[in-house]
Amino acid sequence: MHKMPLVNFVVRRQVVFHLIQLMLGVVGGSGSALLLNIYLARVLSVEDYGVFYSAQTFAVALSLLIGFGFSQYILAVFGEKKYEASLYIRPLFKLLLLNAIVFLAIYLIMTFNLSESVVESYVLWLLIPFALGQVGTEVVATRLQIDGGYSKLAMWQFLPHTARLSFVLICGLFYQKVNIQLIAAMYGCIGLCTFLFGLVVLRSLCDRGVDQKRVSTLNDVQVFVVLRGLAPYGVAAVLGYTYSQGNILMVRYLAEPYEAGLFSVVLTIVNSALLIPVVVFHKYLAPQYHNWAFNDKEKLRSAFSIANITMLFLGLTLAAILYLFGDLFVLYIFGEKYIGAFEVLAIAAISIPIYFQCYSSAAILSIRLNMQKKIGYMAIAALLNVGLNLVLIPEYGALGASIAMVVSYLFLGGAYYTAAKTYLNSEVIA
Repeated sequence: MHKMPLVNFVVRRQVVFHLIQLMLGVVGGSGSALLLNIYLARVLSVEDYGVFYSAQTFAVALSLLIGFGFSQYILAVFGEKKYEASLYIRPLFKLLLLNAIVFLAIYLIMTFNLSESVVESYVLWLLIPFALGQVGTEVVATRLQIDGGYSKLAMWQFLPHTARLSFVLICGLFYQKVNIQLIAAMYGCIGLCTFLFGLVVLRSLCDRGVDQKRVSTLNDVQVFVVLRGLAPYGVAAVLGYTYSQGNILMVRYLAEPYEAGLFSVVLTIVNSALLIPVVVFHKYLAPQYHNWAFNDKEKLRSAFSIANITMLFLGLTLAAILYLFGDLFVLYIFGEKYIGAFEVLAIAAISIPIYFQCYSSAAILSIRLNMQKKIGYMAIAALLNVGLNLVLIPEYGALGASIAMVVSYLFLGGAYYTAAKTYLNSEVIA
């Protein structure tokens, strides 16, 4: 009679333990990333920091186009089909390779047209291996999520960030003046290693619990099945990046490099806080949500309610801290040259609790039958964000981008929550 409470206690303790492991990994990773950005912001001019941060954002956008929703799609397929999902890996690899060829070509063409200096062109080119490394990072993280290897996943969260920090600091010891080309080269070297490791891990997924006799008969058909299933997740990833991080690119090319430097500092601070929902939902709960959607919808409803309350509380707490003490943080951590970022950070802090709530509802809408609705809302948010940026940035610079970000998240938060509640209250399975 006492077995069920005991089992529930053990399961809950395991959940907490796994979340603590992942949180420690992300704290280590985000801490390293934050220290690296603080170091770069201090040793570089405001303008150079804005150029480098924008170039890095551009490279991450390239990685999203190449990966095109790979991790979310594979998690969804494994949640539905279990180990049969390994049959999808080979055709998926072909699609990733095609994406890499097409989008690398587009990226190179754009760098020639967008770069305002030779130095900026070099930085964008040197960051290509970094972009590929981001794809490799997602591949490894996805494999660890599928296997439930949360301690290894926690370690993987901070390893690339810590490597970049270490390499840049070592270069700072040997070179009297660190420049953005050297930093981009360090990012590229580490990215190349990560990408090669990701290829090995992707290959290992092909044989995970698969009857090899079935692979050859299904592969030719699977390419089209995978493309159809992958597309919603890829489009969602690109749209999400447009309204969450694309602002910095618009500031860079619609305003002065100085404004891009200010907004880069603000995004560095805000993004450090936004890693919390990424850990909880993307790294831990995503596989669980896909599984519960097919097998235990009541548990999915319960998890959503708890997650919403928790995320709202954490988001409001972090927003209040940044609003009250953000100016001191910028002044003493990044330096007096970023004093113009105070007002921009105060506005951007409002987006944190909204983003936390968005992520909670978005995790529900990432379940396969909800993806079309989610993409529709994301497209509206992206268009709204771009439109507001085009109007506000030329007039208000970084402050305008901050306002556009908050308004976009307000729309998205309301739309996501309404759609998630409608789905959970329905009797639809997955």
